Amino acid sequence: MLDILKKLQRKDLLGMFANPVTEAIAPGYFDIITAPMDFRTMRENVRLGKYTLWAGFAAELQLIYLNALAYNVPGTVYHALAGKTLDYSRKMTDRARATGSSGGVGPAAKRAKMAHLASIERGAAEGA
Repeated sequence: MLDILKKLQRKDLLGMFANPVTEAIAPGYFDIITAPMDFRTMRENVRLGKYTLWAGFAAELQLIYLNALAYNVPGTVYHALAGKTLDYSRKMTDRARATGSSGGVGPAAKRAKMAHLASIERGAAEGA
């Protein structure tokens, strides 16, 4: 997942998706957008293990671009970049899901899975 975020951030030459939007940068943004999302927040969510499934990661990733499409007027560079990158992000997440890639799932999610598997093995050993 971190790999996908890094690749998409390299495409964001203006850095418009890098950090949370503020009212100072985008007046009226929060009147239109009720669920803001950005790369910095997503990287933190990956680090904390919030995304255990691709669906949650993909939904929040798409939210970055859908928010930009909703706020910015068609014909602007921001609207165009959001539309183009939304399509690219969907292809990347679909490909990662299809190949079964872990995508850099956060360490917390990996530890939780390992603990679960260990408890299953302990239960099987005790029952034998």
